[in-house]
Amino acid sequence: MTFLMQIPGIGLYTGMTILAAIGDIHRFPHASRLVGYAGPGARVWASGDVVHTGKISKQGRAELRSALIASAWVAVRYSDHWSKLFATLSQRIGKQKAITAIARKILVVIWHVLTKRELDRSAQPIAIARSFMTWSSAHHLAHDLGQKRLCFVRQRLQMLGILDQVPSFRTNGRDHFPLAEP
Repeated sequence: MTFLMQIPGIGLYTGMTILAAIGDIHRFPHASRLVGYAGPGARVWASGDVVHTGKISKQGRAELRSALIASAWVAVRYSDHWSKLFATLSQRIGKQKAITAIARKILVVIWHVLTKRELDRSAQPIAIARSFMTWSSAHHLAHDLGQKRLCFVRQRLQMLGILDQVPSFRTNGRDHFPLAEP
């Protein structure tokens, strides 16, 4: 879950839906297999040298597709990287097709992040810290684990290897300093 929540647009419930639908990520040797499983990829008709592509296949897990579309809308709203890409795509192909393309791209990012257990290339460490603080507070996860919220955030940032990139962050009008020991 820690690796998923670093991706813009993915919160606790969306992440859990995605993880439940995907199961073991190692079942998918390539990102394209995961896209085919979820269904947001384009249909392809091929015969000899002639290749035609069509609408999305819609085969696969409907709840996974719904979670990805919802995540894509949030990512487009709050992430510079995804909003720029959405603006470019929506001018060319329209908003609905553009958001589906963003959802597909987010799914590919999910595959890379989960298989390699690494940081997303377009990750924003301060935004990730805020997301982890919300995760620990709103869902009482830190309390349930017997930890303070900042310790919980510190552990997650360290797991991603970005603790040193977040000297401080601000949530609910308060400054937090995850590098400082409590």
